[in-house]
Parts: sequence; structure tokens; C-alpha cells
Amino acid sequence: GITGSIKPVKDTDLLHQLASLFAGIETSFQISGKAVDRVAFVGAMSGQLIAEAAASRVGLYITGQFRNGAKKAAIHT
Repeated sequence: GITGSIKPVKDTDLLHQLASLFAGIETSFQISGKAVDRVAFVGAMSGQLIAEAAASRVGLYITGQFRNGAKKAAIHT
């Protein structure tokens, strides 16, 4: 995947924009209105990938399919 910096935006606003662009969102969690300035677009979701994204100060992790097995890692980062 890729990570990058963006103009700071509330996670709720960015999620709304993504939902409009992609005709919906499968699932989301820990969305609270906080400002994010780094995002990750990845093709997979695992504990290791989430940890790497968190170490890169990613505020929003976007993947094609939510994986319940990685939810624990996402909650703890």
C-alpha cells in the first residue's frame, strides 16, 4: 500500500467524501471527528500492516475489505 500526507481534515468529513466517491463504505470504526493529516491506502488488513501504518503516524487506514482478525490491532493503535 501507500501512505501520504494530506491537508488536515476531520476523519468524519473524509469518510463522507470517500463514501460518496466509492458509492458506500463497508464498515468503519473509531471515527470521532478528529483531524487527520496522514492516510494509508492498502490492499490488505493485518496486525503488522496496521502497526506499520501507526508507526508512520497514519490517522486513517483505508483498505478494500475489513478483516475481523486485524480489528484488535486497529483498536490498539
